[in-house]
Amino acid sequence: MDVQPISDLFSASLLQLTRPLACLKENNVGFLLSTIDLEDGSGDGLIAQARLLRPSLRCVLIADHHHYRRDDAVHWRSPVIVSTLDIGDESEPWNQAMVAAIANTSYRSPSIPAQLVNDDEKSMIKLSPRERQMLECYALGLTNAQAAERLSLSPQSTKTYSRNLLAKLNVSNRQLALLKMMGSGFVKTF
Repeated sequence: MDVQPISDLFSASLLQLTRPLACLKENNVGFLLSTIDLEDGSGDGLIAQARLLRPSLRCVLIADHHHYRRDDAVHWRSPVIVSTLDIGDESEPWNQAMVAAIANTSYRSPSIPAQLVNDDEKSMIKLSPRERQMLECYALGLTNAQAAERLSLSPQSTKTYSRNLLAKLNVSNRQLALLKMMGSGFVKTF
């Protein structure tokens, strides 16, 4: 079976959702990049349908900050979302988004509000910017010492932030913290 060039998949996604989904069924595609606005639907919807077809598919949703409302963003289900508003930010959201997609974990750009972790309770877990950075360090698999260096903190401060984050999420370790946040992304404090 021939593999369709990825550029064909991208241009197809602008035409209609059914064509890129058919392309996914017929070809060995491992990575999907989509914008939020497609001609006949949402890029988030395309990613949700594509992941049903291929659960191992790595996906990144690119949200042009001129083309979405913040209220709509809390309903997006894509595991990795990066906003054009954050491109060039010192926290390197584009790099973090790509690493998260490759690692099959979740990430949301700092300017995009996150989905509620527990939809039934309709309560948002609010994390400080430092707690968000600690989650990012967890996702990257960094040790406390490596996280301290990355965040320009003392190792003791890193341990304190980590302990507080685990307590806030009501989990006992980093892996459970990441699992709890999986699918919802990192939460921004408002």
